[in-house]
Amino acid sequence: MTADPLAIYQGVLDNTSAALIARDDAAFLRHIIYPHTLVTETQTLHIPDRATALHHFLRFSDSLAALGITEYIRIADHAAFDGPDKIAGRHKSHLIRGAVRAVPPFNNEITLERIEGGLWGVRVSRHKAAYVAWPDILPTSPTGGSDAKN
Repeated sequence: MTADPLAIYQGVLDNTSAALIARDDAAFLRHIIYPHTLVTETQTLHIPDRATALHHFLRFSDSLAALGITEYIRIADHAAFDGPDKIAGRHKSHLIRGAVRAVPPFNNEITLERIEGGLWGVRVSRHKAAYVAWPDILPTSPTGGSDAKN
């Protein structure tokens, strides 16, 4: 039986999203490979080690909590093996506050690599949103007046 790359990819998304909302750094960081590269439309971060990753995890988790984000839903739409120990995929992220989107959904890509014990970890993540300035996730400039609709 061949492993399903989309199921593996979605599993990593689900585990890391839940860890962010729960502020569970151990569960999140077990899926991060160092050095790690995180790319947004505004900057590229090179994360050399676990201590640096922990710092960024806590800032991002705190940012989500400060914004009242209650769900971080990421839905994979493509994933494919690039060799036996690497998966490249893409997904859409939805940041939800209660029952309302906090920001418009945005596209992402991650590269997974198989690590010890068959676990999959993220080597590179790209967040395709101009308003994402790590770890702040709201638009950096207004997207509409006070009557703008969500």
